[in-house]
Amino acid sequence: MKAKAQNENETGLLEYLEDIIGSNQYVQRIAELEKEVEAKDDERREKLSRVNACKGELDALEKGKNDATEYLKKERNLMLLRNMDLFCELGDGVTKLNNSITLIDEKKQKAR
Repeated sequence: MKAKAQNENETGLLEYLEDIIGSNQYVQRIAELEKEVEAKDDERREKLSRVNACKGELDALEKGKNDATEYLKKERNLMLLRNMDLFCELGDGVTKLNNSITLIDEKKQKAR
């Protein structure tokens, strides 16, 4: 007796033992599950290829995002510097105004 049958109609030692043990009842279910595993594996491969394609698109967009971020950082720094300049001008204006008010008050007191 051969170890395994060459086709489904023959009986080999493996098939004989399966008949005795009763494991041959699982053959059909195993075949169904193998088909299900293959289908799920195909689905996984398809989704993996879509993920890889999306990663490629994401990497292509990364440079544009970095350029935009750099531009916004520079724009923010420019606004901060302009703000500081305006506060300095405001401070100078307030100082000039206070000096003018002081001079006017001194002239009023001398005129009395």
